[in-house]
Parts: sequence; structure tokens; C-alpha cells
Amino acid sequence: MIRFTICLALASVSPAHAGELSRFEGKYVGCAVSADEWVPIATTLTVTGETVSGDYVFIETPGRWVPGKLALAARGDDDRLVFSWSDVYGTGSASFVFSSDGARFDGFWTGTNGPDRYPWNGVRQGSGLVPPDCTAPVG
Repeated sequence: MIRFTICLALASVSPAHAGELSRFEGKYVGCAVSADEWVPIATTLTVTGETVSGDYVFIETPGRWVPGKLALAARGDDDRLVFSWSDVYGTGSASFVFSSDGARFDGFWTGTNGPDRYPWNGVRQGSGLVPPDCTAPVG
């Protein structure tokens, strides 16, 4: 009877955790700082089992599309995810704090060569929220 109770308890914990992660899944449109300017960025997060991964693409001023990858590095409190990012410019970390429903995030990215932090945000498509304005000056 004890074995059955433990198995039942474990079975009920895993799906809840996976379901909890699913609130982060989706495509987010937003802005990030790159080369001292706001640029539009689309961040797509995917949940597979007990982890979150992603892809992003930002558009530089000359119109060049720069794709990149995100890999979950750590999970903070219930609303914070920390990723490793990589693209043609290098690697670093990104930390996103999500709204309780997962419809938006505000965060930052850092490179491997210093302590500077640069904003990165997004609003999930289909959430009804207005995407951030990427034309505002960086300051």
C-alpha cells in the first residue's frame, strides 16, 4: 500500500510541473538592445518534458535577420527562467521574468565578456497585449 501511495504521489507531481512550464510556451514579439539600439525580436519558446528551449530572431537596422538559440540554464522562482543564448555574435545568458499567466516577459541578456546587461522583452502573440514599441530611444 505504501509503494502504491508513493507511486501515485510521484505520478501526480510530474505532470503538474510539466503543465506549469507550458505557460511559457509560445511566440513572443518584443524588443532587445543590440549595438546600442532597440531592435525588434521574436522569441519562440518550446516546452519538451521538463525543460524549455527556444529560438529567436532579431532584425538589425540594415535589415539583416540574426537568428539564435536559447537553452534553459536555470529556473529561478516560478516566474523566472534563465537561458544560455548563442548566435553569430557569440554566447551569453538571458534572464526573463514572466507575468503570472506567461503572457509577457521582461528581462535582460549579457555577453560572456563583461557585466553589462541589455534589455530584452516580449509579449506572447494572441495574448491580447500590445507588443512593446521598439522605436523608443535606448537610454
